Parts: sequence; C-alpha cells; structure tokens
Amino acid sequence: MTFDRNQDKASAVLRAIRAAVPAVEQAEDALGSRAVVAENVVRLRVQRGYTQTQLAHALGVTQPRVAEIESARANVQVDTLDRLASVFGVEPAALLRAAKTGAPVVRT
Repeated sequence: MTFDRNQDKASAVLRAIRAAVPAVEQAEDALGSRAVVAENVVRLRVQRGYTQTQLAHALGVTQPRVAEIESARANVQVDTLDRLASVFGVEPAALLRAAKTGAPVVRT
C-alpha cells in the first residue's frame, strides 16, 4: 500500500490497515486511550505535513519520543497533550476522542 499525502487521508489509510490486519484493531482495543492518542497524533501530523522530527522540534522532545507516542508505547502526560493540542490547533480533549466518535475539534 502506498500513501500519497496529497490524495489520501490518514484516517482512510488507518481504516485500510485495520481491515487488512484485524489484529491491529484488537491491539488498539487492548491499549485503550494510548491507542486513541497515537492514532490522533499520527493522523494530525500527516494531515499537517509534519515529519516526526519536525513535530518533535515543535514539542521540545526527541523524535524517538514522538515515535513512542505514535506507537502507543508512551504514557503521555497532560503537559504533553497540551503541547500536542497547541501544535495541531485542537482542544486537548480531542486527542483523547476516538475517531469513531468524531474528528478532533479545531480551536476557534
């Protein structure tokens, strides 16, 4: 599967991965909120055209830390959620909202 940032939406790519590999959705369910945050961070990062390195710089963390967040290995602290929300222009609570219930809410 190839991904063209200009044509595909990250959420569509994630849906395709879940459909192709059912174990992914089971793992997400087991990880709970970490998986939700990870999916939202990946989707928003790709939609906004950031690399992991660029996002890390904007957050004041290392690229490996961003990779941990995106793979749901990191226990994200509230301060980090606040910085992520600020970088992406969304409310912090939106990063905890599963895509099934709606996309992150953009700040006005």
